[in-house]
Amino acid sequence: MTTGTAITAVTARQVFSDRGHPGVECTVVTENGAKGVAVVTAGISVGEYEVQFAYDGGKKWGGRGVQKAVGNIVNTIGPAVIGMDAANQLAVDAVIVQLDGTPNKRKLGGNATAAVSAATLFAGAAALGIPLYQHIGGVHACTLPTPGVLTLVGSKRYGSGQRSGGKPSYSMICYGFDTFSDASYAAWEVNKVFGELVDKKWGLATHKGWTAAGPGFVNHDRELWDVMVETLKQTGYEGKVGFQVDIAAGTYYDKAKERYVGLFSAEDKTRDDLMRLYEETVKNYPFVIIEDPLDENDYEGHAILTRTGRRHRRLTTSSPPTRNACSTAWRSARPTPCCSRSTRSARSPRRSTRCRCAMTTATASCPATAAVKPPTSPTTPSAQHRSPARRRHRSRG
Repeated sequence: MTTGTAITAVTARQVFSDRGHPGVECTVVTENGAKGVAVVTAGISVGEYEVQFAYDGGKKWGGRGVQKAVGNIVNTIGPAVIGMDAANQLAVDAVIVQLDGTPNKRKLGGNATAAVSAATLFAGAAALGIPLYQHIGGVHACTLPTPGVLTLVGSKRYGSGQRSGGKPSYSMICYGFDTFSDASYAAWEVNKVFGELVDKKWGLATHKGWTAAGPGFVNHDRELWDVMVETLKQTGYEGKVGFQVDIAAGTYYDKAKERYVGLFSAEDKTRDDLMRLYEETVKNYPFVIIEDPLDENDYEGHAILTRTGRRHRRLTTSSPPTRNACSTAWRSARPTPCCSRSTRSARSPRRSTRCRCAMTTATASCPATAAVKPPTSPTTPSAQHRSPARRRHRSRG
């Protein structure tokens, strides 16, 4: 154990969050005074196989108070990890998983386990005196995730979507740039122009950079996609910026009807209807990521959609649907390798000769300075990585 990296204190509390219900904040302190703080809240649309959170129940906070999760951290998880090495993330996570002992974290709550895990990650980096990205990606890490900006939400345009939490949600993904700075500026610019266009066309106002499109404005989401395309034309970012959509299709699925109700338009849709729509969509619009395109239990549909996408050389999927992974990603960006030499994490013997991110853009300090471009050949299936650091915001994207 590196001197000073031992965990000496673990505390937790209930905090306000932007989700409309409380979150769990955990603080981990190490022997040398380093501190890591993480906040975990529930995702907007939660699948039936995702981890269970520990909620208080009752009337207060609509039953979603998290004092129970706080207690699980203070009384169970904290005492078990105190004295452990905060820089050894795998060991700490293994203890947390063993303490819970269930496949979906129903004993201690996923909000409790994730908060301690993420706080430990931050504390470990601080205790070692290195940036978080190096603690995660190794000492030679020199790439950054591709910037994207949320542009439009709204789930009740066609009389359904009460369970979707505002989805489908649309974002702009800025993949075709040499530097993170340039990509970030492009994200700001396309978001600004898109807001101006929807305001002019439909009188929709933006709030904190994103637009909420309710019922009565469009007859099909294609009308929204057309405005997104016009945004790229006006900003000159065609071929450099693509679209991402998080559909949460399962929240629109009516099991009794065996149809998707009110998704993309008012008409009910079968699985085949949706799959034809997705094929048409990626042919005619610059979509680079389509997330949760079918009901999470539709294993066969995801397999068919994956094969179809690969045939068109536009689909990359992490895996067939599993207990916690039911997303399919249509994308045209590919990773940019950090450099030709292998890298070694400060705490892991595993070597890597390529970047672990699903979509990255080279930075000015990186030897690989070429822009991320759409591939001309089928891409190798690659997991859409969700960094543990993102647990600071929520446990599910």
